[in-house]
Amino acid sequence: MFDKVFDSFKDNFSQKSRNPFLATILTIWIFRNWRLVYGLFTFDEKTTQKAKIAYISNYFKKVSFYEDLFYCIGYAFGALVITYCLLGASRFIIDLYDNIILPRIKKITDPKSIVDKMVFDEVVTNLGSFEKKLADEREARIKAQNERDSLESRNADLFVSNAQLLPLKEENEKLSNKVKQNEIKIIELTESHVSFKSVEQDYFLVKNENEKLKVQIVNFKDEIAGLYEIKRDREVVERENLKLEAENIKLETELNDILNKSILPNQDSIDDVQTQLKKSGKTLLFIELAKSIYNGKSINTINSESKELISYSEKYNLIKLRNSAGDVKQYELTDLGKHVFLLLRTSEQNK
Repeated sequence: MFDKVFDSFKDNFSQKSRNPFLATILTIWIFRNWRLVYGLFTFDEKTTQKAKIAYISNYFKKVSFYEDLFYCIGYAFGALVITYCLLGASRFIIDLYDNIILPRIKKITDPKSIVDKMVFDEVVTNLGSFEKKLADEREARIKAQNERDSLESRNADLFVSNAQLLPLKEENEKLSNKVKQNEIKIIELTESHVSFKSVEQDYFLVKNENEKLKVQIVNFKDEIAGLYEIKRDREVVERENLKLEAENIKLETELNDILNKSILPNQDSIDDVQTQLKKSGKTLLFIELAKSIYNGKSINTINSESKELISYSEKYNLIKLRNSAGDVKQYELTDLGKHVFLLLRTSEQNK
């Protein structure tokens, strides 16, 4: 029980002592009443308890405790105000140095490392919009590819149905020929000079067989009509495939336009870009990217491991290296890869 009370009192005192106002009041009170504090800790061993109490009582008769506490509170407020004002002033000086003076010094000593904030904000805004548009285009392309796969699957089924259509046509021709033969036979039997009874019997037999054949012909015609409907669907699918291929080409062109439009301000030369690549340790990776494009691969078709390592900055540097060759805006990605690969390889050999 006593331990809990002591721990509670200890925790409460610890929390209150962390309050800067209370700590300031205590410090000021000790400073103003240092004689009392010093005397309490320096009593002679021969001094009795009554003498100590009398010493403390005489001290507070001369100094009013409440009046002294009021002055301590006032001084504490003043000290806190002055302290926080000085802290604010020091923060102002630090921010002034970090945000104004230091950038001006860097702008004078290294102007390439400082970019105008308006230009930077514009580039960041454009980059965000381009990334969003690129994500939308990529999603639309995936959706178009899924639809194309579905149509190709249906087209394969239609080819199977078309293969089944040929034997049914042949069977239909055989049945039609057989019907014609039966009709000729009926005519011959009617005109022959055999007995009426035998002719009548043959006539009904042939007629029944002819009716059965006609029913089969109707069924075959229905099947052939269904297969012709499937064939028409296949032609529709083929037209849809052509449309999807045209859309894929359009998407590829738009993706290339997006990458070409998302160029940062062209301030770096080839040597600057190579220096940045060496510092980041990505020269070999950048050459591999150029090789892949030189070999006819699109940036978006490179394997996933390389994709994760190639950031947007490398793509911008790739486009900036292309611009450094002069007026090559009409280059395709294959020509771009060839140019960068040969350029970097020649530079490495010279070094």
